[in-house]
Amino acid sequence: MYNDEHKYTACMQAMNEQFKSAFLKLIQQNHKAVKSIQAEPYGHLTPPTLDIMSRILTPAMLLRLKDNINDWLNEELNYLECEWDHHYAKSQKERIFRRLSGNR
Repeated sequence: MYNDEHKYTACMQAMNEQFKSAFLKLIQQNHKAVKSIQAEPYGHLTPPTLDIMSRILTPAMLLRLKDNINDWLNEELNYLECEWDHHYAKSQKERIFRRLSGNR
């Protein structure tokens, strides 16, 4: 059980960090949201931070973020030694995108 739980935790931590990194590359580094996003603990994306990110994202930025994350996740899942549950990883990615998309 611990091993499976560890895989899910590792997957979400990596995905959350990738979302933060990719998002920060899309905005100006002097944007007021940068500090709050960087202040998040490693591997975490809290609802308030997701709300901040959602308010900033334009439709074009959201598409770029989706492309970046999809490419990254596909590469990770195709890695021969990847132990992540593919269905879990993809469903969590979609959950975050739904949250970031809001009412778009």
